[in-house]
Amino acid sequence: TLHIEETMQPLLDQPCMIKLMSIHQNGIAYLQIPHLTTTRFEHSLGVQALIRLLGGNKQDQLSGLFHDIL
Repeated sequence: TLHIEETMQPLLDQPCMIKLMSIHQNGIAYLQIPHLTTTRFEHSLGVQALIRLLGGNKQDQLSGLFHDIL
């Protein structure tokens, strides 16, 4: 379970982030290996959370959150 700060919520509602919800992190490999269900959105949230856990500032966290859309 990840804690998402309220200040981040508007960013997660952006079309570029919503699009990541429909893209599988492992490409089409999920067709052969059904348990690979992680999306790019979930991956981006995990990267942002890891950066926060490691002491990254807000700018670092935002970079991690948006790294798959740039």
